[in-house]
Amino acid sequence: MQSSLTAQRSSLKTKLPDIVSALEVVKHLMERSEEAEASEYTYQLAENIWSKASAAPSDKVCLWLGANCMLEYQLEEAIELLQTNESNARTTLKSLEEDMAFLRDQITTTEVNIARTHNYGVKLRQATKAKEGKEGGYKS
Repeated sequence: MQSSLTAQRSSLKTKLPDIVSALEVVKHLMERSEEAEASEYTYQLAENIWSKASAAPSDKVCLWLGANCMLEYQLEEAIELLQTNESNARTTLKSLEEDMAFLRDQITTTEVNIARTHNYGVKLRQATKAKEGKEGGYKS
């Protein structure tokens, strides 16, 4: 359970910055859509490869949804979708953090109870041995 929650948290932490940057880009495109002239952009092709391109103003944007799926949205719809996704991701991340904290507390409580049970079993065995030793000592 702990590894599942950790994997979910890790996945969300990598997706959240992408959602935020996509939202910033769409907001920038919305600001630029009112201009009549083409804008020049620098974008990242790969890890250390950047390129320049010019783009005419548009009221549409394509968003990569994952699983080899890309959809075209109006700028307003894209902003609404990305804001909803960001809000959901932050809420889920907060919930996962709380669940992980609860799980850590439960693991600690369980480990303490296991240790106490073990120690009680040791005391019972010692008491049994001591009692048998006393009974065995009186017989001659």
